[in-house]
Amino acid sequence: MIDYKKILQMHFDHTSQRTIESSLGHSRHTINDVIKRSQAKGITELTEEMDNEWLFGLLLSGRINL
Repeated sequence: MIDYKKILQMHFDHTSQRTIESSLGHSRHTINDVIKRSQAKGITELTEEMDNEWLFGLLLSGRINL
């Protein structure tokens, strides 16, 4: 499962995508996608309510899996 919250926490702490990749085991494509989707939704920081389930719903709403 993708750890949306941890990806964004590390991104907001100015961690490079390569370091996030090696730390969490997610591809750079996935990390880049999560970051771009959060930017498109205007997320600039995380709050207590933003757990993985909440972030999944926000970031991937309307996404169609074929």
